[in-house]
Amino acid sequence: MPRLYSRIGSDCGAFVLGQAYYHNDCGLPQDNEQARYWLTKVVDGTCEFETLSAEDKDEAAELLRKIDSEE
Repeated sequence: MPRLYSRIGSDCGAFVLGQAYYHNDCGLPQDNEQARYWLTKVVDGTCEFETLSAEDKDEAAELLRKIDSEE
């Protein structure tokens, strides 16, 4: 992923990408590294636009824990 895009975008988009990479959804391959990258942006608040609910952020954190426990 180009670094140029790492500081722009929404946490909602990052959440959707993280879930899609984890679940092999939306035509994306199952890729825990990419899932971790996008979900971490949600959890650490580095997205420029933050619109997710606390529940969605908790879900992203839980999915990150699941990825870590699988490796």
